Amino acid sequence: MNELRQHPEVEAEINESVHHLEARSLWVADDFIEELRSAMRKIRLNPKHCHFTHQEFRRCNIPRFHHAVIYRQLGEDVVYVIAVMHDKRHPDYWKHRIIDDLTPPL
Repeated sequence: MNELRQHPEVEAEINESVHHLEARSLWVADDFIEELRSAMRKIRLNPKHCHFTHQEFRRCNIPRFHHAVIYRQLGEDVVYVIAVMHDKRHPDYWKHRIIDDLTPPL
């Protein structure tokens, strides 16, 4: 199974989404967390399964919640998540992070 690393802003994106969903329902927020964990597991097990969205970056959709995980594979056994985005957000907002991504944290 691949190691999962993430851009520093990803945690804030996840927290923002969870906070927004908690305002509607704690159950819905919990369901989102489970769906996100499932998507991350799928990515770790088979990162080539999802489709390309930009250059070497792939997109794993979480359709029930209108979110997607944007990531790329680094080497043989590392997957780097650069964004967890809501579909209503501008689709290219995360691309400025590619510069940060040139040397992702260990």
